[in-house]
Amino acid sequence: MTRKTMWIAPVMVCMLALTACGGTDGPGDVALNFNNAMMDGDGSRAVEYLDPEAPAMIRGAIEDKAGEMSEEVEEERGAIDRVRVVNEEIDGDRATVTIEVTFEDGTTEEDEIAMIQRDGQWYVHVDMDNQDKPAPEMNGMDMPDMDEMPEMPEMPQG
Repeated sequence: MTRKTMWIAPVMVCMLALTACGGTDGPGDVALNFNNAMMDGDGSRAVEYLDPEAPAMIRGAIEDKAGEMSEEVEEERGAIDRVRVVNEEIDGDRATVTIEVTFEDGTTEEDEIAMIQRDGQWYVHVDMDNQDKPAPEMNGMDMPDMDEMPEMPEMPQG
């Protein structure tokens, strides 16, 4: 192995490690990854892109419902042909990503995804301060609404 090629393997390993951890992903990349996981019905992968501070019940609902949501959309509009970021507005540690989804039937839909940056990584943000707003939609799929979530049982005192 020549000196020139000896450095390629370590550099490639570092690049793969950074990519796998999402360390270099911008908000648009993370929004697309979240969307793809949801549409693939892979809830456990989708929650990896959620804000780590999102409540466990929201994380659980998204993980459980990803497959059902994906099937509903496909039945109504056909499979997704293409997803792309059409706008990305970053304001400090917050961002709004607009994605355009093109379905097999030729229709398109734009969705806005709120993002938040924590410790240098971007995540899909669940805004718990705006519970009076309707639940967001993702590609025509209704995301879990807090009013529809089961109530947490009261913990026994002392």
